[in-house]
Amino acid sequence: MTREERYALMDANPPEIDEIFYAGAYFNWGWKGCGFGQLSFDLNRETGEILCMNECMSRESVRKILIAFANKIADQCVMDCDRDAEIAAMEASQGEPNV
Repeated sequence: MTREERYALMDANPPEIDEIFYAGAYFNWGWKGCGFGQLSFDLNRETGEILCMNECMSRESVRKILIAFANKIADQCVMDCDRDAEIAAMEASQGEPNV
């Protein structure tokens, strides 16, 4: 499978989350036109329920804040395996990367 075919397959089939083994976060957020506050969530490992302290916000508002949270993590985390650098090195040497 070529890189382009692999990426097309990935784009056509977004990731799915099966089981969550640990979850918890507490963070500040700000949203022009909406306000600011804190959002937190925790996983009850016995029941599997994730409790979100949503400060009376709708599920859609929480979803948008969580997307912003996920983007912040993806943009600022230190990766234990830098696949972007590996792919760039492979492309520079004309190899086929393992994505």
